[in-house]
Amino acid sequence: MSDELLAVENLAVRLPGPDGPVPVLNDVSLTVQRGQIVGIAGESGSGKSMTARTLLDLLPSGAEVSGTLRFDGAELDHRDRKAMHAVRGHGIAMVFQDPTAALHPMLSIGRQLTEHMRVHLGLTRTQAKARAIELLEQVRLPDPGRALRSYPHQFSGGQLQRIAIASALAARPKLLIADEPTTALDVTVQAGILALLDSLRSEFGLSVLFITHDLGVLASLATHTCVFQHGRVVESAPTARLLRSPGHPYTRALLAARAETAEVPR
Repeated sequence: MSDELLAVENLAVRLPGPDGPVPVLNDVSLTVQRGQIVGIAGESGSGKSMTARTLLDLLPSGAEVSGTLRFDGAELDHRDRKAMHAVRGHGIAMVFQDPTAALHPMLSIGRQLTEHMRVHLGLTRTQAKARAIELLEQVRLPDPGRALRSYPHQFSGGQLQRIAIASALAARPKLLIADEPTTALDVTVQAGILALLDSLRSEFGLSVLFITHDLGVLASLATHTCVFQHGRVVESAPTARLLRSPGHPYTRALLAARAETAEVPR
């Protein structure tokens, strides 16, 4: 079996506009190995989240996609809706920046987690509950049994993000896309989420595509980083080397901006 889990080659996406198709991604290429964490960095609008949504076929009607997408040895064909539906959740899952948007405020955590698994995995109610407790234990959430009976408003932001990660892991995906999951969290909680993702990679062989606007976040997490600008990958290199000696002016600008922000007095 090849170590390559995901390969994106020459990906281009155009979205419908009033004056014709608008290019939003141009010639994007990247790879993720099994059990690897790869970072995608860049400012808002650089194409990071659009790349993730393209992988999951979460694009608006009329979007034009070209290039090659291979996942787990098979080519992803966005024209085959049934095949893409099978990939979402079970093959590739996604954690979004705002966990409150992914969780229904009026439903208990248990109902949201177990219904998800009963539909996608065909588990019984008892099996789904056992699996939900197992997932909450994996994401280090205290007292999983009580958590299942609770509602989203009873948890902190960091706890909600852990629940969102548990939900994404419910169908045992091979690749987890984390779209800026630590942006709204304080530094201590952010560190905990990063450590959690790394432990899931180590313990379960999970591959992660981690999206962020902050290159510094990737320093201790990602082994490889792709820097996006204007819908293109402008630099792709091992993270340590990229942070130590960035080759592209835009990468250097991102690092300089982070350093300047860190120096602002509180």
